[in-house]
Amino acid sequence: MNKVLRWLVGAIVIAIPAHLATVWAAPYAIMWQAGNGMRKAGIGDNRVLHAPPVTAASRSVVRPSPDLAYSICRYNLADGPVRLKAPKPDVYFSISAYANNTDNFFVLNDREMKADGAEVVLATASQAKGLPDAVLAPSATGVVLFRRVVPTGPAWSVIRGERVGMACEPITE
Repeated sequence: MNKVLRWLVGAIVIAIPAHLATVWAAPYAIMWQAGNGMRKAGIGDNRVLHAPPVTAASRSVVRPSPDLAYSICRYNLADGPVRLKAPKPDVYFSISAYANNTDNFFVLNDREMKADGAEVVLATASQAKGLPDAVLAPSATGVVLFRRVVPTGPAWSVIRGERVGMACEPITE
């Protein structure tokens, strides 16, 4: 085998496994970094963190929209199912749940919500027995993102009141 062919085969033998490892590991690393950032901010698992209004200096999320109010929860099902609650606003609102590999496995928006708001239970397959409406989480940890449209600056006073009714909490009953 000539030198160029050996180099090419060697490059392929190294590149393919390196590429596959990166594609597999990157989503887990992204979620680990998000969870680690929340822990550093003093936010534990199964608690909602409400982000302040987005400004030009806000960059905890890549290109955050100034037209949205963000709240986030790192869920952990190790000790049992987790209940998500949110009041229904008069404007666009969504709850999105992401597994520990960044897969989006659940979305609920304001058009699908009941008039009195949303109540969603996240559970593993084994925890969901006896919880007929539980959303099955493909991983025991992940992130839930709450998003709400902010139509005007003065709407923040309404949003602060709505946020009081939001929860991401373990089910203890």
